[in-house]
Amino acid sequence: GHYVVPERRSIGVVFQNYLLFSHLSVLENVAFGLRSRHTPRRQARRSAGQWLERVGLADRAGAKPRELSGGEQQRVALARALVIEPRLLLLDEPLAALDIGTRTELRRDLHTQLATVPGARILVTHELLDAVALADRLVVLDHGHVAQEGSVADVSARPRSRYVADLVGV
Repeated sequence: GHYVVPERRSIGVVFQNYLLFSHLSVLENVAFGLRSRHTPRRQARRSAGQWLERVGLADRAGAKPRELSGGEQQRVALARALVIEPRLLLLDEPLAALDIGTRTELRRDLHTQLATVPGARILVTHELLDAVALADRLVVLDHGHVAQEGSVADVSARPRSRYVADLVGV
């Protein structure tokens, strides 16, 4: 029942199409959330640099987003979302725009990074492999309604509808 201004919300979002600021460097993109929360510039840049190191892009800190590959841009988007230490992380089809090789590599890295996030993580995906690799629990939606929820193993072993069975490939 309380309105919270966006810069005070403890939510990180990773969008399918990255939504990086083209006029900012990679470092400035990652530091953006901290700066909008009035974190001093030096501290924001230090934290952003640490996250760039964690996602393997410390050497690209001065680059503009257009100079990066799709996988690198997605890593910047992930670092930008995580640097604010969100209590809720929403990942909206974070691997959908990537080629197969990059998707496989980033899926592995994403799994590692998500394990360090203490808050809730919500992954929206249409890819079963992404869900299996990254999720602890599944909530399968069919036309906006919950068709089934449970552990990956439970949903895969005992689908409750034809839709869920088709989705998990059984």
